[in-house]
Amino acid sequence: MYAFLILDMNGVVCTYGNIPNTDPLDTKHFEYVSYNEDSDIQLLDQNFLEPVNRACGTLLDPAEDDFFGKEKCVLLKKWLESQLHESLHPRLKEIYEALLDFSKRAIELNTGIVIEY
Repeated sequence: MYAFLILDMNGVVCTYGNIPNTDPLDTKHFEYVSYNEDSDIQLLDQNFLEPVNRACGTLLDPAEDDFFGKEKCVLLKKWLESQLHESLHPRLKEIYEALLDFSKRAIELNTGIVIEY
């Protein structure tokens, strides 16, 4: 899974409707994190994918992207905060904290996050 924080929407091209076309080398527009180890994917499959889709009204799926605009980032932030109060696997906690940081920053910047699952 890749998560891209959009730093600046100016000049960002969208594909598939409203999903910004991300580029990890474009540090002017994006900051990203990657969680692609098999153990990360297994944790995310079991604890992230469906609960986030339900909480945020997103359509994340294996090999699919979705865009979390400001409104969905508010929902994601709320969901992540609730999860971080639970007993979590240490790696899952690390991933959720990074996504929470991205959510907060996207809300402040009035941009969003692209999650490539």
